[in-house]
Amino acid sequence: TGSYDRTAALWDVATGKKIRLFKGHTDKVTSVAFSPDGVFVLTGSYDGTVRLWNAATGEQLQRFEDPGPEHRVISVAFSQDPAFVLSGSREGTAYLWNVATGAKVRQFGDNRLSLSSAAFSPDGAFVFISSDDGIVRVWDVETGAEERPFYGGSEIVNTVAISPNGTFMLTGSDDRAARLWNVAIRAVVQRFTVHTEAVISVAFSPDEAFVLIGSTDLTALLLKRKFVGPDRIALLCDHLDPILPAEIRAIEAEYDLILPPVCTPEQRANQLPPLYTRLPWQEITE
Repeated sequence: TGSYDRTAALWDVATGKKIRLFKGHTDKVTSVAFSPDGVFVLTGSYDGTVRLWNAATGEQLQRFEDPGPEHRVISVAFSQDPAFVLSGSREGTAYLWNVATGAKVRQFGDNRLSLSSAAFSPDGAFVFISSDDGIVRVWDVETGAEERPFYGGSEIVNTVAISPNGTFMLTGSDDRAARLWNVAIRAVVQRFTVHTEAVISVAFSPDEAFVLIGSTDLTALLLKRKFVGPDRIALLCDHLDPILPAEIRAIEAEYDLILPPVCTPEQRANQLPPLYTRLPWQEITE
């Protein structure tokens, strides 16, 4: 997790205990990510830096920083190729970094629009960038060329995630909705309207059976891919602050593992409006 206290923390999911702190940033930590093998942690901060850490020891291994104008880092991601990482700044640009040297390899976008989230495709060949104009733009990592974007979301897209097989993209917006897109045809195939305020964080489970959607309404909702029976799986409730972006490492079959004990069935029933649909993703058109 990343915090306004300028640190990132590693937690034990089963016990809820803090295992390790990553200290070094001089402003709030806005984004965190694990490397695909779980060996490294990447953090981004409003101090304009991206930092690479040893997950086991907490040692800082690399620091990435643009020497130009101030950049407030809002999003970080690992490529499947361990040689590169990605960062996105609130000022509208995303950067590809060389892990070994700390050097900037490529820039995506410019300062015309405020960037909200940046993500790699699973094969590392493309970068997806969401922004305040409601468009998700796509860039070819190797050539730097801009590909066909995703239109038709909302006024502001706050967050973007790509499914592990690259077939779907999930976005969250200020209009309180999360949208599932078919990447190949650039079309919305399902819309989730389960929150009462802006959606600011979304993620897929590794097996793509679940999506997790977090909102400034202080709740996160775990949704199952094909609804059979109840459409409400688990709600993380009673947060004191808005939920910051976080990556799902794994989702176990035991839902209680990710459900705080303070979150009762009554709370879940009272806080959540109905889902948009119960049908499988592939059979939905907006």
